[in-house]
Amino acid sequence: MNGIPAIGISIHKPGDEPYQDTEMDILSGRRIDLEILDYIPEIKGNPQAMEVIAQLAAKLPDMEIDGKMSEEMEARVWEKKP
Repeated sequence: MNGIPAIGISIHKPGDEPYQDTEMDILSGRRIDLEILDYIPEIKGNPQAMEVIAQLAAKLPDMEIDGKMSEEMEARVWEKKP
């Protein structure tokens, strides 16, 4: 297969149709893209989504991070590191 491995996030609001979900790939290849979160406030403002992103960054420390990690997120990542 000639695909690039990716991990995405999907935010679904109860009562909305699935096509209205907010989705993005947070990890693509060997990069975690935090820059794009500035353009997707539905994900950046969702505490559960940000928690999952912090867990992902903690579990995959070899990934390169695009963008700047906030101090709060960096603290969460350090809490979750094995």
